[in-house]
Amino acid sequence: MIDPGTGPTESIPLDRIDFSDSRFRIGRIHREDALARSVEMFGILCPPTLLATGNDYVIISGHNRLEAARAVGTHAAECTVCQTISPRIFMKHALLKAYRGALGPAGKLRSVQIARSLGADEIELGHTAIRGLGIPDEIYRDHAFISGVRALPGELLRYIDQRDIGFKPLKSLMRLPAEGIGLIAQWVEEYYLRLNIFRDALELMLDIYRKKGSIEEIAGILPRPGADPHAEEERLHEALFRIRYPEYSGIIAAADSIRERYRDRGVSLVLPSRLEGGSVEARISFGRKDSIEKIGKAIGSIAPGDIRSLLDLLS
Repeated sequence: MIDPGTGPTESIPLDRIDFSDSRFRIGRIHREDALARSVEMFGILCPPTLLATGNDYVIISGHNRLEAARAVGTHAAECTVCQTISPRIFMKHALLKAYRGALGPAGKLRSVQIARSLGADEIELGHTAIRGLGIPDEIYRDHAFISGVRALPGELLRYIDQRDIGFKPLKSLMRLPAEGIGLIAQWVEEYYLRLNIFRDALELMLDIYRKKGSIEEIAGILPRPGADPHAEEERLHEALFRIRYPEYSGIIAAADSIRERYRDRGVSLVLPSRLEGGSVEARISFGRKDSIEKIGKAIGSIAPGDIRSLLDLLS
Protein backbone atom coordinates (compact mmCIF):
# COMPACT_ATOMS: atom_id res chain seq x y z
CA MET A 1 0.00 0.00 0.00
CA ILE A 2 1.14 3.55 -0.75
CA ASP A 3 1.79 6.30 1.80
CA PRO A 4 -1.07 8.84 1.88
CA GLY A 5 -0.55 11.65 -0.60
CA THR A 6 2.21 9.86 -2.54
CA GLY A 7 2.51 7.57 -5.54
CA PRO A 8 1.24 7.78 -9.12
CA THR A 9 -2.41 8.31 -9.90
CA GLU A 10 -4.67 7.00 -12.62
CA SER A 11 -8.07 8.00 -13.93
CA ILE A 12 -10.69 5.67 -12.49
CA PRO A 13 -14.29 5.63 -13.80
CA LEU A 14 -16.62 6.25 -10.88
CA ASP A 15 -18.96 3.49 -12.02
CA ARG A 16 -16.19 1.00 -11.24
CA ILE A 17 -15.98 2.12 -7.62
CA ASP A 18 -18.17 0.22 -5.15
CA PHE A 19 -19.66 3.10 -3.14
CA SER A 20 -21.74 0.67 -1.08
CA ASP A 21 -18.60 -0.93 0.39
CA SER A 22 -17.69 1.20 3.42
CA ARG A 23 -15.39 -1.30 5.16
CA PHE A 24 -12.55 1.26 5.36
CA ARG A 25 -14.63 4.35 6.10
CA ILE A 26 -13.50 6.02 9.33
CA GLY A 27 -13.85 9.77 8.70
CA ARG A 28 -16.83 12.01 9.35
CA ILE A 29 -19.49 12.05 6.67
CA HIS A 30 -19.62 15.45 4.96
CA ARG A 31 -22.20 16.24 2.34
CA GLU A 32 -21.57 19.96 2.15
CA ASP A 33 -22.41 22.20 -0.79
CA ALA A 34 -18.96 23.82 -0.52
CA LEU A 35 -17.22 20.50 -1.17
CA ALA A 36 -19.49 19.71 -4.11
CA ARG A 37 -18.89 23.19 -5.63
CA SER A 38 -15.13 22.82 -5.23
CA VAL A 39 -15.13 19.40 -6.89
CA GLU A 40 -17.36 20.66 -9.69
CA MET A 41 -15.12 23.66 -10.43
CA PHE A 42 -11.64 22.28 -9.78
CA GLY A 43 -11.96 18.51 -9.58
CA ILE A 44 -10.73 16.47 -6.62
CA LEU A 45 -7.70 18.34 -5.30
CA CYS A 46 -6.23 15.52 -3.19
CA PRO A 47 -6.39 12.11 -4.92
CA PRO A 48 -8.40 9.45 -3.05
CA THR A 49 -6.86 6.06 -2.35
CA LEU A 50 -8.53 2.92 -3.69
CA LEU A 51 -8.01 -0.81 -3.25
CA ALA A 52 -8.22 -2.84 -6.45
CA THR A 53 -10.61 -5.79 -6.11
CA GLY A 54 -10.66 -7.59 -9.44
CA ASN A 55 -12.40 -5.33 -11.94
CA ASP A 56 -13.72 -2.92 -9.30
CA TYR A 57 -12.37 -0.72 -6.53
CA VAL A 58 -13.08 -0.15 -2.85
CA ILE A 59 -12.46 3.27 -1.29
CA ILE A 60 -9.78 3.34 1.39
CA SER A 61 -9.64 7.12 1.80
CA GLY A 62 -11.58 9.92 0.09
CA HIS A 63 -15.18 8.79 0.53
CA ASN A 64 -16.58 12.33 0.85
CA ARG A 65 -14.64 13.63 -2.16
CA LEU A 66 -15.69 10.77 -4.40
CA GLU A 67 -19.33 11.00 -3.29
CA ALA A 68 -19.27 14.73 -4.07
CA ALA A 69 -17.77 14.00 -7.49
CA ARG A 70 -20.48 11.49 -8.27
CA ALA A 71 -23.17 13.93 -7.06
CA VAL A 72 -22.05 16.66 -9.49
CA GLY A 73 -21.93 14.27 -12.44
CA THR A 74 -18.21 13.58 -12.66
CA HIS A 75 -17.50 10.37 -14.59
CA ALA A 76 -13.90 9.67 -13.55
CA ALA A 77 -11.40 10.80 -10.92
CA GLU A 78 -7.64 10.72 -10.49
CA CYS A 79 -6.94 8.20 -7.72
CA THR A 80 -4.05 6.34 -6.16
CA VAL A 81 -4.64 2.61 -6.56
CA CYS A 82 -3.27 -0.05 -4.19
CA GLN A 83 -3.14 -3.77 -4.82
CA THR A 84 -2.70 -4.62 -1.13
CA ILE A 85 -3.43 -2.87 2.15
CA SER A 86 -0.95 -2.58 5.02
CA PRO A 87 -2.12 -1.91 8.61
CA ARG A 88 0.81 0.46 9.17
CA ILE A 89 0.00 2.61 6.15
CA PHE A 90 -3.71 2.44 6.90
CA MET A 91 -3.01 3.92 10.33
CA LYS A 92 -1.03 6.68 8.62
CA HIS A 93 -4.24 7.51 6.77
CA ALA A 94 -6.04 7.55 10.14
CA LEU A 95 -3.41 9.84 11.69
CA LEU A 96 -3.63 12.20 8.73
CA LYS A 97 -7.41 12.39 9.08
CA ALA A 98 -7.10 12.98 12.83
CA TYR A 99 -4.59 15.81 12.35
CA ARG A 100 -6.96 17.40 9.83
CA GLY A 101 -9.82 17.20 12.34
CA ALA A 102 -11.75 14.73 10.19
CA LEU A 103 -11.80 11.84 12.65
CA GLY A 104 -14.12 11.52 15.65
CA PRO A 105 -14.03 9.07 18.58
CA ALA A 106 -15.99 6.32 16.83
CA GLY A 107 -13.88 6.69 13.69
CA LYS A 108 -10.68 6.41 15.73
CA LEU A 109 -11.89 3.18 17.32
CA ARG A 110 -13.00 1.90 13.92
CA SER A 111 -9.50 2.52 12.54
CA VAL A 112 -8.04 0.36 15.33
CA GLN A 113 -10.57 -2.36 14.56
CA ILE A 114 -9.66 -2.30 10.86
CA ALA A 115 -5.91 -2.30 11.55
CA ARG A 116 -6.31 -5.32 13.82
CA SER A 117 -8.27 -7.14 11.13
CA LEU A 118 -5.35 -6.48 8.77
CA GLY A 119 -2.91 -8.13 11.18
CA ALA A 120 -1.37 -5.06 12.84
CA ASP A 121 1.37 -5.49 15.42
CA GLU A 122 -0.29 -4.71 18.77
CA ILE A 123 2.66 -2.82 20.25
CA GLU A 124 3.05 -0.58 17.20
CA LEU A 125 -0.71 -0.15 16.84
CA GLY A 126 -1.09 0.69 20.52
CA HIS A 127 1.56 3.40 20.26
CA THR A 128 -0.18 4.94 17.23
CA ALA A 129 -3.67 4.68 18.72
CA ILE A 130 -2.84 5.96 22.21
CA ARG A 131 -0.17 8.55 21.43
CA GLY A 132 -1.28 9.54 17.94
CA LEU A 133 -5.08 9.30 18.03
CA GLY A 134 -5.52 10.05 21.74
CA ILE A 135 -7.49 6.88 22.51
CA PRO A 136 -7.37 6.14 26.27
CA ASP A 137 -5.27 3.08 27.06
CA GLU A 138 -8.10 1.22 28.84
CA ILE A 139 -10.41 1.72 25.85
CA TYR A 140 -7.76 0.67 23.33
CA ARG A 141 -7.28 -2.63 25.18
CA ASP A 142 -11.01 -3.30 25.57
CA HIS A 143 -11.87 -5.18 22.37
CA ALA A 144 -15.48 -5.73 23.49
CA PHE A 145 -15.96 -1.99 24.07
CA ILE A 146 -14.69 -1.16 20.59
CA SER A 147 -16.96 -3.79 19.03
CA GLY A 148 -19.89 -2.45 21.06
CA VAL A 149 -19.33 1.08 19.77
CA ARG A 150 -19.28 -0.23 16.22
CA ALA A 151 -22.67 -1.89 16.83
CA LEU A 152 -24.38 1.38 17.88
CA PRO A 153 -27.24 2.70 15.71
CA GLY A 154 -25.91 4.40 12.58
CA GLU A 155 -27.35 7.84 13.29
CA LEU A 156 -25.91 7.79 16.81
CA LEU A 157 -22.49 6.77 15.47
CA ARG A 158 -22.57 9.68 13.03
CA TYR A 159 -23.56 12.05 15.84
CA ILE A 160 -20.71 10.83 18.05
CA ASP A 161 -18.19 11.74 15.36
CA GLN A 162 -19.87 14.86 13.98
CA ARG A 163 -20.19 16.39 17.45
CA ASP A 164 -16.86 14.89 18.57
CA ILE A 165 -18.38 14.00 21.94
CA GLY A 166 -15.13 12.73 23.48
CA PHE A 167 -14.24 9.39 25.04
CA LYS A 168 -15.57 10.08 28.55
CA PRO A 169 -19.19 10.60 27.37
CA LEU A 170 -18.74 7.62 25.04
CA LYS A 171 -17.87 5.46 28.06
CA SER A 172 -21.00 6.73 29.84
CA LEU A 173 -23.11 5.93 26.79
CA MET A 174 -21.81 2.36 26.64
CA ARG A 175 -22.73 1.81 30.30
CA LEU A 176 -26.41 2.31 29.51
CA PRO A 177 -28.63 -0.69 28.76
CA ALA A 178 -29.72 -1.23 25.17
CA GLU A 179 -33.07 0.51 25.83
CA GLY A 180 -31.26 3.61 27.10
CA ILE A 181 -28.99 3.71 24.08
CA GLY A 182 -32.04 3.32 21.85
CA LEU A 183 -33.79 6.21 23.61
CA ILE A 184 -30.89 8.64 23.26
CA ALA A 185 -30.50 7.51 19.63
CA GLN A 186 -34.12 8.50 18.95
CA TRP A 187 -33.49 11.98 20.34
CA VAL A 188 -30.29 12.40 18.36
CA GLU A 189 -31.96 11.27 15.15
CA GLU A 190 -34.91 13.61 15.59
CA TYR A 191 -33.20 16.73 16.94
CA TYR A 192 -29.40 16.34 16.69
CA LEU A 193 -29.04 17.52 20.28
CA ARG A 194 -26.67 20.29 21.26
CA LEU A 195 -23.54 18.76 22.76
CA ASN A 196 -24.05 20.17 26.27
CA ILE A 197 -27.63 18.87 26.33
CA PHE A 198 -26.49 15.45 25.08
CA ARG A 199 -23.78 15.17 27.73
CA ASP A 200 -26.09 16.31 30.55
CA ALA A 201 -28.89 13.99 29.42
CA LEU A 202 -26.44 11.10 29.22
CA GLU A 203 -25.17 11.61 32.77
CA LEU A 204 -28.70 12.02 34.13
CA MET A 205 -29.83 8.84 32.39
CA LEU A 206 -26.83 6.94 33.72
CA ASP A 207 -27.45 8.22 37.27
CA ILE A 208 -31.10 7.15 37.05
CA TYR A 209 -30.09 3.73 35.75
CA ARG A 210 -27.55 3.24 38.56
CA LYS A 211 -30.03 4.40 41.19
CA LYS A 212 -33.10 2.50 40.01
CA GLY A 213 -31.54 -0.45 38.19
CA SER A 214 -33.57 0.19 35.02
CA ILE A 215 -34.63 3.01 32.72
CA GLU A 216 -38.33 2.12 32.85
CA GLU A 217 -39.22 5.47 34.39
CA ILE A 218 -37.66 7.45 31.53
CA ALA A 219 -38.62 5.16 28.64
CA GLY A 220 -41.65 7.31 27.81
CA ILE A 221 -39.68 10.55 27.37
CA LEU A 222 -39.79 10.48 23.60
CA PRO A 223 -39.10 13.25 21.06
CA ARG A 224 -42.11 14.91 19.45
CA PRO A 225 -41.48 15.27 15.71
CA GLY A 226 -41.87 18.75 14.28
CA ALA A 227 -41.65 20.63 17.60
CA ASP A 228 -39.24 23.48 18.34
CA PRO A 229 -35.80 21.84 18.76
CA HIS A 230 -34.63 23.99 21.67
CA ALA A 231 -37.94 23.57 23.49
CA GLU A 232 -37.70 19.81 23.02
CA GLU A 233 -34.13 19.77 24.32
CA GLU A 234 -35.23 21.64 27.43
CA ARG A 235 -38.19 19.29 27.87
CA LEU A 236 -35.86 16.28 27.75
CA HIS A 237 -33.43 17.79 30.23
CA GLU A 238 -36.17 18.97 32.59
CA ALA A 239 -37.92 15.58 32.57
CA LEU A 240 -34.70 13.70 33.30
CA PHE A 241 -33.72 16.20 35.98
CA ARG A 242 -37.04 15.83 37.79
CA ILE A 243 -36.71 12.03 37.82
CA ARG A 244 -33.08 12.13 38.93
CA TYR A 245 -33.83 14.65 41.67
CA PRO A 246 -37.40 13.99 42.92
CA GLU A 247 -37.03 16.68 45.60
CA TYR A 248 -36.67 19.20 42.76
CA SER A 249 -40.36 18.82 41.85
CA GLY A 250 -41.42 19.81 45.37
CA ILE A 251 -39.15 22.85 45.34
CA ILE A 252 -40.46 23.93 41.94
CA ALA A 253 -44.04 23.57 43.18
CA ALA A 254 -43.26 25.91 46.10
CA ALA A 255 -41.64 28.41 43.75
CA ASP A 256 -44.52 28.24 41.28
CA SER A 257 -47.09 29.05 43.97
CA ILE A 258 -45.27 32.32 44.68
CA ARG A 259 -44.68 33.12 41.02
CA GLU A 260 -48.34 32.50 40.17
CA ARG A 261 -49.51 35.13 42.67
CA TYR A 262 -47.23 37.72 41.13
CA ARG A 263 -48.15 36.77 37.58
CA ASP A 264 -51.70 37.89 38.33
CA ARG A 265 -50.29 41.30 39.31
CA GLY A 266 -48.33 41.67 36.07
CA VAL A 267 -45.00 40.81 37.70
CA SER A 268 -42.85 38.02 36.26
CA LEU A 269 -40.43 36.37 38.69
CA VAL A 270 -37.71 34.59 36.73
CA LEU A 271 -35.67 31.79 38.28
CA PRO A 272 -32.44 30.34 36.84
CA SER A 273 -32.72 27.09 34.90
CA ARG A 274 -33.15 24.14 37.28
CA LEU A 275 -32.62 26.59 40.17
CA GLU A 276 -28.88 26.55 39.48
CA GLY A 277 -27.80 30.12 40.06
CA GLY A 278 -27.57 32.91 42.58
CA SER A 279 -30.23 35.43 41.59
CA VAL A 280 -33.94 35.94 40.93
CA GLU A 281 -35.24 38.52 38.46
CA ALA A 282 -38.44 40.52 38.86
CA ARG A 283 -39.75 41.83 35.53
CA ILE A 284 -42.49 44.43 35.26
CA SER A 285 -43.74 46.02 32.05
CA PHE A 286 -45.09 49.57 32.04
CA GLY A 287 -46.98 51.36 29.30
CA ARG A 288 -46.73 55.01 28.29
CA LYS A 289 -50.22 55.69 29.63
CA ASP A 290 -49.66 54.08 33.03
CA SER A 291 -50.25 56.45 35.93
CA ILE A 292 -47.81 57.08 38.75
CA GLU A 293 -50.22 55.31 41.07
CA LYS A 294 -50.31 52.19 38.89
CA ILE A 295 -46.53 52.14 38.55
CA GLY A 296 -46.08 52.56 42.28
CA LYS A 297 -48.63 49.87 43.06
CA ALA A 298 -46.88 47.36 40.77
CA ILE A 299 -43.47 48.07 42.26
CA GLY A 300 -44.83 48.08 45.80
CA SER A 301 -46.52 44.72 45.31
CA ILE A 302 -43.16 42.94 45.45
CA ALA A 303 -42.72 41.67 48.99
CA PRO A 304 -39.08 41.27 50.10
CA GLY A 305 -40.06 38.14 52.03
CA ASP A 306 -41.29 36.42 48.86
CA ILE A 307 -38.09 37.24 47.00
CA ARG A 308 -36.06 35.93 49.93
CA SER A 309 -38.09 32.72 49.90
CA LEU A 310 -37.30 32.19 46.23
CA LEU A 311 -33.61 32.93 46.75
CA ASP A 312 -33.51 30.32 49.51
CA LEU A 313 -34.70 27.70 47.02
CA LEU A 314 -31.70 28.20 44.71
CA SER A 315 -28.83 25.74 44.78
